[in-house]
Amino acid sequence: MDRTEQITEQTPESSDRFDRATIASMYSRLLQIETDTWDIYMAAGRKLHVTENELWILLEIFSSEKPFCQADLSRKLHLPVQTLNSALSKMTKKGWITLESIPGSQKSKGIFLTEAGHQATDPVLTQVRKAEQNAFESLGYAQAKAMLETIELYNNRFEKEMQERLRDIEL
Repeated sequence: MDRTEQITEQTPESSDRFDRATIASMYSRLLQIETDTWDIYMAAGRKLHVTENELWILLEIFSSEKPFCQADLSRKLHLPVQTLNSALSKMTKKGWITLESIPGSQKSKGIFLTEAGHQATDPVLTQVRKAEQNAFESLGYAQAKAMLETIELYNNRFEKEMQERLRDIEL
């Protein structure tokens, strides 16, 4: 069965409230969808014989028009600096990336794909970005807009809930 067919409407027309069992089931499904999405990306990682962290790094530097320094990439990918550095070290040993001075910065070094890195990764990374774009475009304007608005709304409400729930906790 197609995953989109798994949703059953249980919300009464007069309200957006639904029972705890339905909430738990739908939230579990949301988490599964997230896991499924990561698995889709990891098909590219397996093609490249890289770890998940290496794949995310490669996708970022492949798609960026400006160089990332290690600190910026660590923040963007939510990776500890040590984890990022370990992944960068592995890719440097493969000859896929190089760290070079960024013009105008005395301290930071940019992360760049080498010619060997481009040859090894571009065929796969190009297809990942095309697949993302085509999947998004296939939603059509209305569904794509609704999806973005729903995700933004969820994130805003989640952030508000987290702030309220963590505000008074002192450890």
